[in-house]
Amino acid sequence: RIISAKNIPGLGPPDVYYPAYFVGKWKVTRVISNSDDKLWQGINLPVKLEHEMRFVPYDAYNSEDGGNTNNVPAIADRAFNERSYYDALSSAYNGLTSKSLPSIQTSDWTPANPNVLSLTFADGSSKEIKVTKRSSDVSKDGSTAY
Repeated sequence: RIISAKNIPGLGPPDVYYPAYFVGKWKVTRVISNSDDKLWQGINLPVKLEHEMRFVPYDAYNSEDGGNTNNVPAIADRAFNERSYYDALSSAYNGLTSKSLPSIQTSDWTPANPNVLSLTFADGSSKEIKVTKRSSDVSKDGSTAY
């Protein structure tokens, strides 16, 4: 029996790669229209969140072409993106309730280990986000990511 590494948690592709033109900051709109999360109980949905996402070159400074980021795929900057999303979420939530979410104090993530993001919050709590499986594909010419 042959077992594919992509089916074993943590042993699939090391990251999701995007075309090089993704590098930079993007404006994102998310709409939470339904949720079973206790956080949203008693709140009229939908809730619209607007925030930024950032993509950075993957291994740009160690690439074979001397760091030419035009030929290096992009990856999501998970620490920046999670903080940006959480700040937008907190702002919306705090505006809709008398409660408030604790702010993020620190985030620890590196492109060398993209599967783990650790966060600590102002109230002393912490959260670790681990990616155990992902799937993506980029066309050979880099024009399409899916």
